[in-house]
Amino acid sequence: MSYRSTTKPRTFDPVWNESFIHEVENANVLGMTIFHEGPITDVFVANTTIPFDDLVTRNESEQQDFWVDLEPQGRLHVKIDLRWTQDANNVASQNSCRRAVVKDQPFLNRRRGAMRRRVHQEDETT
Repeated sequence: MSYRSTTKPRTFDPVWNESFIHEVENANVLGMTIFHEGPITDVFVANTTIPFDDLVTRNESEQQDFWVDLEPQGRLHVKIDLRWTQDANNVASQNSCRRAVVKDQPFLNRRRGAMRRRVHQEDETT
C-alpha cells in the first residue's frame, strides 16, 4: 500500500500539511520515500523507515510528533496517530489479530537538508 502526496514545486523546504489514513495488518515498518519530480522520471532524494515496534513503545494512546532521520541525509517532521482495532472476523478467537490504523496528521511535514544520492558503480571487465 502506498500514498503519494502532492508535489511542491520550486522549493528546498517543502511543507506538505497533508493527512492520510491507512489500515495496516502484519506490517513491521512504515516506510517513507521522497522523490524530486522530474520532467521524464522522478529522481530519488531520500527515504526512511520507522519500525512499528518503535511507534508502539513511544505511546500507543497518543499522537506522536517527532523528527525522523532520512538517508542519505536530511530530517522529516511527522505526526502519527496510531490506533488499534480488533479484526471483526477473529473477535471470538483468543488470538485475534490486532490491526493498526496509521493516521498522518497535517503539520509541518518538512524535509530538511536532503540531497540527491549518486550511486557509482565500477564496470569490472576482467
